[in-house]
Amino acid sequence: MHLRIPTQISVFSCEENIFVFVGPLGHHSLKLSPFVKLSIHTKSIDVIQTRHKARSDYLTCHHENSKLTTPTIISALKKSVSTLTTPYRKKLTLIGVGFRFSLRQGENVILEMKLGYSHQLYIKLPVEIHATCLNSFTLILSGNCSVKINSLAAYIRSYKIPDAYKGKGVVYENEIVSLKASKGTVNSMVK
Repeated sequence: MHLRIPTQISVFSCEENIFVFVGPLGHHSLKLSPFVKLSIHTKSIDVIQTRHKARSDYLTCHHENSKLTTPTIISALKKSVSTLTTPYRKKLTLIGVGFRFSLRQGENVILEMKLGYSHQLYIKLPVEIHATCLNSFTLILSGNCSVKINSLAAYIRSYKIPDAYKGKGVVYENEIVSLKASKGTVNSMVK
């Protein structure tokens, strides 16, 4: 399979099956399966899947020898390239009365959250992730590593997962919260 690389991205092979992508927003390394080889050209990458005839190799690593390996590798390569040209963003919104986000700038950026508990919550943000508060209930996380941003967003969301009845909590940008019918609604439907 063939993948085109933008001109501002450089690809290097450090060791066997470890590749480094360098772009305007930083660098990203990717470790591949020993059953997959990359052929690096000036403006493209070819993904070559190798097969082993030994039965013991197939039994221990049968998931790496499947047909899904090459499309998965292509997807990981595309994600590595895209995050180096355009920053990855995740938008979080608070739904609920009195819930607030605020950022404290200093030596380290600290996210302060008021989520209806008796105390405020504080999270020290990693250096490689940039946070912006559009208003007191909207937070945007951005950076070049989608894995770190998604894990931080999930960590923030874990403090106040949306309620099943009212939908209050931390919600992702395009997340649809399915609400359960309350007891009063069910009783009025029966009558």
